[in-house]
Amino acid sequence: MSIEWSDDLLTGSEAIDKQHRELFAHFELFSTACEEGKGAAELQELLKFLDEYVRDHFRFEEELMERSGYPGLEIQQGQHLKFMEEMAELAGHVVLGSPARSDVIGMKGRMVRYLITHVRNLDRKFGEYLREHPEQS
Repeated sequence: MSIEWSDDLLTGSEAIDKQHRELFAHFELFSTACEEGKGAAELQELLKFLDEYVRDHFRFEEELMERSGYPGLEIQQGQHLKFMEEMAELAGHVVLGSPARSDVIGMKGRMVRYLITHVRNLDRKFGEYLREHPEQS
């Protein structure tokens, strides 16, 4: 399952959209590595980068939400935590050695679907909030 950036994922926040593009690009690298059956070491390195980038991105979003008084902050925090748990589960499978390719691809697919849904539904709402409340951003 490919994960490609498209304009229907734009939130309207230049900083968030830039980070999302970067996240999608690196997730596509991971996706390709999974589908090509790359070894655990390469997958671990890609996951390490993704884990750090996702943590920084979520922290950035949540701080911006808090500063702007966004009422959906708690929902976003819960969804971010859920995604990080999925990442940890996926990393656990990869770290254990040679995970079944189908398991890794299946988990990666769940995460891709989650990420796209999250950006389209929740992050775009936050972008709308920022546009409607420019004094708070």
